[in-house]
Amino acid sequence: AGFEVHVDSIISGGALLGYGGEKTSVDPRAAATMPMATGIEDRNRTAPFPFCGNRFEFRAVGSSQNCSFPIAICNTVMASGMAHLSSLVEGGLSPRDAVAK
Repeated sequence: AGFEVHVDSIISGGALLGYGGEKTSVDPRAAATMPMATGIEDRNRTAPFPFCGNRFEFRAVGSSQNCSFPIAICNTVMASGMAHLSSLVEGGLSPRDAVAK
């Protein structure tokens, strides 16, 4: 939820920087255990592309599979996004406004 709120803030005109992954406390609501600190990482090991605090992880291939093709796809998507941002900045938008757009 914190990352989504930060992205919504950027879209609304807020600062690009400033996202911090704070730990939260989870209360298991059981008398035999006490609340524990948790990170913001996506611990769901079935998520193929989870956000883990300050990075995305890629988990779509099995241990015996070659990951070069999925990584090439991810790099292609990233390159396309960067090309789009570049065209917006070259068209006169500030980098901050280009990211928000």
